[in-house]
Amino acid sequence: MNPFGSFKLSSFSVENIDEILSWVKCEKDRILWSGNSFNNGLNRDSFLQHLERNDLLAFQLSDKSKSIQAYGEIVIQSATLVSLCRIIINPRNRGVGMGKNFCKRLISEISQLNGITQVSLNTLTSNVPAMTCYRSLGFRKKAIRRKSRLIEDCWHDLILMSLNLPNKKNSV
Repeated sequence: MNPFGSFKLSSFSVENIDEILSWVKCEKDRILWSGNSFNNGLNRDSFLQHLERNDLLAFQLSDKSKSIQAYGEIVIQSATLVSLCRIIINPRNRGVGMGKNFCKRLISEISQLNGITQVSLNTLTSNVPAMTCYRSLGFRKKAIRRKSRLIEDCWHDLILMSLNLPNKKNSV
């Protein structure tokens, strides 16, 4: 039985910005979550400005009580490629499969977009829970950018991953 079956995926509601920001406790958390996206500071205003991007679709996963449990973005790269970005799970629910469930739902949303054949994402090789999640969903390593992110005086490698979506024309 799916413990997240009653959870609802929906477009992100800006009323939940403060909750998402509360999950990012330190600079390491910010970098793990957003990479270089908020180098000039992560706050309510910078997040609101980020959400105004035309190439970005932001989603949330909410429980039965309508409390947000996950946040993530689909970024349109081209007519055939999108990226999963800035996936974050409520800290109280990490390590129980919610990230995998949330990403599956995002991939399902992506499969509804016309012409999209590939999903990409980036994560740090040191982010073992994320790497495990993405591999379990079928993402494969495309490249590694060595010493790409500096966190607490230590350089971390960035792994670029991709997932090919089934060809709808050949599916029955």
